[in-house]
Amino acid sequence: MDSTGWQRNDAGGFWEDPRTGARIMLEIQDVPLTESYWLDDLDQARRDLAAGYGKHGCLIEAEPVWIGQTRGMSQLFKVSHPNGTGLIFGVSLFLAKASETVIVKYTNDEGAVTGIREAMAMAQMGVVHVEHPYAPGVESKLPYNRADDPSLDAQFPDHPLTQARQWLRVIDRRLRLSPAFVALPDFRGTARS
Repeated sequence: MDSTGWQRNDAGGFWEDPRTGARIMLEIQDVPLTESYWLDDLDQARRDLAAGYGKHGCLIEAEPVWIGQTRGMSQLFKVSHPNGTGLIFGVSLFLAKASETVIVKYTNDEGAVTGIREAMAMAQMGVVHVEHPYAPGVESKLPYNRADDPSLDAQFPDHPLTQARQWLRVIDRRLRLSPAFVALPDFRGTARS
């Protein structure tokens, strides 16, 4: 992983952007994922992920990605900050093979002022909380919110959600996979294995 501009925090096992406070963690697991459905049934995978993330926060988006010749899935999410103030926005990128999984996680906290993006969304769009598009009827710990829509990113370039999307847009240029990992058979979901 190209970590140019990021500082290594050896005690925490992550890299940190000194400008924004964002963190990146890289994990390599020598076990496959346990998801029932994956990229071959994206609608079902998204429903399952929305329900899973709903237990702790909210899944905002789940999209297929390519890193070189390897397919994966990015999962944009939000969770409450453990200190009770504001939210943490993040991306979990899963590159899943039948016998091994690479996980790259990006997280960024809201600053001292929270809720401005949500207030602007309410002023512009009216009702902010809506049903989750991937899983209507699923209740999340945090609501699916129109304020999380990418159309608001231009108005909030320094918001951690905007920055998470920007980081994801360049991940294919910052991450290099070993030929041995690329050669492994793809994970297809436990329901299809």
